[in-house]
Amino acid sequence: MVPHSNLLSSLFRQQFSNDNSKRRSHSLDQGNQRIQSYFPTKEELDKPIPETYPSQPPSQRKKSTNLVGSLFSKAKKHPRLKRAATLIETTANHYKKSTKDIDKTKEDLLEKDDNKNDDDDDDALMPSVLGIREDDVDRMQQKNDLIRLAFAGEFTRPIDEQTIENVLDIGCGPLSWAIDFAKEHPNANVIGMDCLNMIPPETAMDLPKNCQLVIHNCLKRFPYADDSIDLCHVRFMNASLNMDQYCKMVAHCWRVLKPGGYMELMEMDMMVYSPGPVTELLNNQVIETIRTLGLKPRMARYLRDVLPQDAKLTDNLITEFYRSLPIGVWGGRLGVLFRDDLIYALTHARHMDSLVEQALFENQLLAAEKELEQCKSYSNFHFLRVQKPF
Repeated sequence: MVPHSNLLSSLFRQQFSNDNSKRRSHSLDQGNQRIQSYFPTKEELDKPIPETYPSQPPSQRKKSTNLVGSLFSKAKKHPRLKRAATLIETTANHYKKSTKDIDKTKEDLLEKDDNKNDDDDDDALMPSVLGIREDDVDRMQQKNDLIRLAFAGEFTRPIDEQTIENVLDIGCGPLSWAIDFAKEHPNANVIGMDCLNMIPPETAMDLPKNCQLVIHNCLKRFPYADDSIDLCHVRFMNASLNMDQYCKMVAHCWRVLKPGGYMELMEMDMMVYSPGPVTELLNNQVIETIRTLGLKPRMARYLRDVLPQDAKLTDNLITEFYRSLPIGVWGGRLGVLFRDDLIYALTHARHMDSLVEQALFENQLLAAEKELEQCKSYSNFHFLRVQKPF
């Protein structure tokens, strides 16, 4: 189903402000100029799509980088950056604030039994099936802001949020969501969990006093007591976890979640809707490649299946919906961001052995970019909130 005009209007007519304007890509600026009227005219659609990177072909726009290389690169750029404070360490020295109450909260959260058996030692967590890009931190922060705008008003929880004490954000990345929540709920203790520290130096220097990072593999038993967390938040993990791993991560969340607490899941369906013929061909190739790696590219459509089978859940405890968001310049900044993600996925999910094959793929990418505008392609983002029974 094509996205509703009311949703698109809320996306395209909002005024975006960003103090870090120097980091905006040329692509985003073009998107802003292009969507002053969010439905392009026929004359505009017939024009060639603006080239984001004039000096590079599409498949070379985002250089592939392995995990180790990315970490060394970031370490060289920020040699003075230290790992952010974890749940069981003293509060970081990079901010001078009173932390007496926070330290007490940390002690209450920790598991009392240190001899718990962990049978998950062999579980390796993959940060992303497509690897990590140099600009991933900036893109994650920007995507957080745009997703929040796109889903404005949709995340209202049926509780008094001022009573929330402990929040866990799994797969937190650069802590974007966690920091926003911590600022809006100064009395809550917000913990971001990830297997990597992706916090930018400028962010690490000014973390809210009620927000911290713990480095932990989400496939292993969480280091928190049973029934100690009010809200567990999970977003965009289907590119890192297969179905069994996702269920295991959810089970860990369920154990630490308080009765009456909430768990929120959001994932993107990797199927491109309203595609042109070339876009559909390339998208199917990516989906098949991801499946061969053991992942489920359309897991977003089956979020109910990852919930604990013995939880005795009823429909009144579950809220589930999806929203359609644009891909391409026609969708403004959000659309350009998702377009670049799609181009990156199309490029890095295949291996080309010859220059002829590479040239053919370049032409297919150019055709796909034009189809995104002409067909107004979009993706579906699925959201599920579940309350743990009392």
